[in-house]
Amino acid sequence: MFGAGRETFTITVSLGVANMAADERKEGATLTNEADQALYQAKKSGRNRVAVFPQQTAVAVSL
Repeated sequence: MFGAGRETFTITVSLGVANMAADERKEGATLTNEADQALYQAKKSGRNRVAVFPQQTAVAVSL
């Protein structure tokens, strides 16, 4: 939550994460697609969630 003047705002964040090992090769489009799939899983699971591809188990985060 943050304020600007007399206004108060609440922000929620959902994140999708994709990764690869140092010796692995993936196209940028592949990583983007995997992160996008994880993002949709995080959003489906609720607010303030992070999901990691390929596991895609969303976990709650406190900001």
